[in-house]
Amino acid sequence: MLDNQKTPSKSGKHPARRGLFLFFVIVAVAVVAGGTYWQYRHAEEIPASTSAEDSLVVKNREAGEAFLAKTAKEPGVKALGGGLLYKVLKSGSGAAPTASSTVVVDYEGRLIDGTVFDSSYRRGESAEFPVNGVIQGWQIALKAMKPGDEWELYIPAYLAYGENGSGSNIPPASALVFKVALHSVK
Repeated sequence: MLDNQKTPSKSGKHPARRGLFLFFVIVAVAVVAGGTYWQYRHAEEIPASTSAEDSLVVKNREAGEAFLAKTAKEPGVKALGGGLLYKVLKSGSGAAPTASSTVVVDYEGRLIDGTVFDSSYRRGESAEFPVNGVIQGWQIALKAMKPGDEWELYIPAYLAYGENGSGSNIPPASALVFKVALHSVK
């Protein structure tokens, strides 16, 4: 009787599972091969775009440095530290804000070519924010300003948004110009 009974062999125990396993192995190999092929085909494109971005960073940095060097020689322009330049348009009085203060300001931000990228004046609404919540160039300037002051700031890229820029409005490595009116300190 034992000879008449069929016992499944180890290899034929679950043919459906073996087929499924084989299917997943083939899919995994195809995915890896496809990814490798994609990297090979696009390897030359990646350095080209990086090179173009690097070129833009260098171009903007050089333009910003030239702009700031020229601006530093203009009458009434002073240095505040770290490469930040400013010009007093209107003087106020009172206590300057600290890093932990909140300020109310009106401002207009421009690229060095004069393109306005942001303006509370245009929105018709003053802005309120903590001093330590803005770009470094603003932090330095605000801590030196008094309520009622209106200054024009000339900020190098490394005190603004650096080599990354900000969104589509501020290109990488851009020096910036801001007109800032400090209304009050809280």
